[in-house]
Amino acid sequence: MKASEVIYNDKYTQEDGADRVLAAISKLVQDNMAVVLQNNGTVLVVVRLGDSAVEVHAYTVESGLKLISSMKILIKKLKDSDTQVAYIADPRDAQMLQVLKMNDLKIVPSDRPQYQHMITR
Repeated sequence: MKASEVIYNDKYTQEDGADRVLAAISKLVQDNMAVVLQNNGTVLVVVRLGDSAVEVHAYTVESGLKLISSMKILIKKLKDSDTQVAYIADPRDAQMLQVLKMNDLKIVPSDRPQYQHMITR
């Protein structure tokens, strides 16, 4: 499954309008403001904010052990980068937030009002 198909089929993308979400992501990638990381049926869209900070959006068609396995690989990619802070705008999926916590990530309330949580090193 291509990243665009995962994003399109994500349950929250459907609520937000899949065509609008995909167009926004495409524009960010074309402008070199974001990268798309994929493992199986899970995608992270990582948007550069500057100062070693990023905004992370997760999309998935997976659940349970498949989701945990995919997120471990994607989280390792983030940890291997020079990112110091990753902001989470809208963690509507409680399962996704639990997966992040299970991967030894320090998740705290955000220091920026437009984000609910942030992951720090």
